[in-house]
Amino acid sequence: MRQHFQRPIAASARREIPELTKRQVSRPRQALIELGQFINYGWIENLEVRDGQPVMEPELVFYQHIKLDAENGPRDELALDDFVLKSKHLELFSLFDRLKNGFIKRLEFKGGLPFEMHVRGPAA
Repeated sequence: MRQHFQRPIAASARREIPELTKRQVSRPRQALIELGQFINYGWIENLEVRDGQPVMEPELVFYQHIKLDAENGPRDELALDDFVLKSKHLELFSLFDRLKNGFIKRLEFKGGLPFEMHVRGPAA
């Protein structure tokens, strides 16, 4: 008789993460969410994090992936005043809280959501 094993549940899936909305986070975090929605597909470079908050000034330089013969442009969610944040937003902000102070060399967005980041840290 063949046994069926369940895949172990990832640690992140086991954690109960409380629901959080855009309006419940700081203004700098809201601005970063909005920038990601504007970029849609692309990245920003050299984002400073100070006291766990993204520093949105001086003006950040962003790069966009533009697909020819495709719909490009900001996400529709950019027009919303408030909405429930996705788990990727929550994970990003949790990383900011742990980092406290530092630099994100590159933060990539896919579909308006944070996807991957490269953190610049001190040499040990």
